[in-house]
Amino acid sequence: MTVDITFRFKLKPDIANQYCSELPAILIDTAAREGFESIRVVRRSDDPSQILMIERWRTLADYENYIGWRRERGDLDDFAEQLDGEPLLEVWSSPVADLKPPTSS
Repeated sequence: MTVDITFRFKLKPDIANQYCSELPAILIDTAAREGFESIRVVRRSDDPSQILMIERWRTLADYENYIGWRRERGDLDDFAEQLDGEPLLEVWSSPVADLKPPTSS
């Protein structure tokens, strides 16, 4: 079953711009992982050190395997050092609606 993952975190303000400029290159590895479907990353306009990642994975197991791979590489420890507070990760697996605009002919 497809799962959506939301991951909200606050970066230390002095590194937020650098982190966001480097993130697209880092996510190339994410996109290559088994079960990856999509990711969208946004910043809060009133606090650009707050980031929200919205990910879609084929299964929760695929996402967990990905996180295990990041953990083995030490990426999660490096990431934790850049945080200002505790992150919030949530798993969403029960779709209510998924609308897209109609395509024009």
